[in-house]
Amino acid sequence: MRMHKAGILCAIVIFGLLLSGCSSDNEPKIPKPQGTVTFPAIAWQRPAEPISQSRPLVRLTGVMRWHQSTVNDIAFSANNTRLASIGADSTLVVWNLANGESLASQSNVDGRRVFWGPEDQTILTVTNEGFIRVWALKVGPSLTLEEQAHFAGHDSPVQTMAQSPDHSLFAVGAENGEIKLWQIPEGNTMTVIPAHNNSVVFLAFSPDGQRLVSISLNQGIMVWSV
Repeated sequence: MRMHKAGILCAIVIFGLLLSGCSSDNEPKIPKPQGTVTFPAIAWQRPAEPISQSRPLVRLTGVMRWHQSTVNDIAFSANNTRLASIGADSTLVVWNLANGESLASQSNVDGRRVFWGPEDQTILTVTNEGFIRVWALKVGPSLTLEEQAHFAGHDSPVQTMAQSPDHSLFAVGAENGEIKLWQIPEGNTMTVIPAHNNSVVFLAFSPDGQRLVSISLNQGIMVWSV
C-alpha cells in the first residue's frame, strides 16, 4: 500500500515538472543574479623622492607686500622680469621679479584689471566700467609711471576683455552685445562690432592674433577675422 502511494506521488511530481518545462518555453528567462564584482586592492604608492622642506617639489620664493587692501589683478611682462599689480587701494605697482622689490608705484589708480602693452613699455589699467588708462614707463634715476592716454570702454557696462598675443590690440565686450577693438598704446578705436543681441561674456584672441572669438549668453561661438 505504501509502495502504491509512493508511486502515485512520484508520478505527480514528474507530471508537474513536465508542465513547468513546457510553460517556461514561452516565458522570459530571468537571469541568475551574479555575485558582487570586486576589484583587487592597489597598494599605496609612495613618491620616488620624499617631499620635505629641504627638497620640496614646489617652494615659496618670496612674498611681495605693498598694497594696503585686496590685490585685484596681476600681469606678467612679456620678458618675465616684471610683474604689475593693481589693488583695491587704488595703487598700481611694478615689481622686479628677480628680487621682489617694487620698481615703481602710482596712487589714485582705479582699476579692476591690469595688462602690459607692446614690448613692455606701457601698462593698461581697466575699471569695472571699462574706463582704460595707459601708463608709460619712464626710465630715469628711478622708474616712474606717467599717464599717456585714457579712453572709455563702452556706453554699456563692460563684461569681458581680451588682449592680442603681441599686446597691440585690446578688445572689450559689453552688456549691450557690442565689441570694441582698440590699438594700444595710442588708444585709437579700430572698430566697433555689433556682435551679439545679448551680453558678451567671453573674448579670446587666437595665438597668432588673426582671430577673435566671442561668446554671448544666448548665442553660439562667433569667430571674427581681425
